[in-house]
Amino acid sequence: MQDGRSNSPSSPAAIAAGRVAAEMKAAQSDYAQQVATFQDRIQRMGVAGLENYYWYHTVELGNGLVTPGDYDFRDQINSFGFPDDLRGKRVLDIGSATVSYVGRSVFLNLFAVVIEVEKQYHPTD
Repeated sequence: MQDGRSNSPSSPAAIAAGRVAAEMKAAQSDYAQQVATFQDRIQRMGVAGLENYYWYHTVELGNGLVTPGDYDFRDQINSFGFPDDLRGKRVLDIGSATVSYVGRSVFLNLFAVVIEVEKQYHPTD
């Protein structure tokens, strides 16, 4: 014991750290599987130019093709209060981070203008 804290493997802090590490490893494995599935699908579809693209958001591109994004808001998008139909409306999306909301806008009959930063950032850069 140092400074009154336990450093043993069974201390609450060590248990919590172990859980976090296990969750991170599972998330990384899940992401790697999503990337592999996406890569396989785009290759079979003959789609070029997306092989090394980093997807910030998970986006459904149609025909069952789903990008391997770090953030998947698909099950939460309805809580943002978007109307079901925005026909005739427009949106300006600055810094769209791989079109999460713009992609949703297209399905809502919305005209979208997107401005993205020039450099594509990746968490490992």
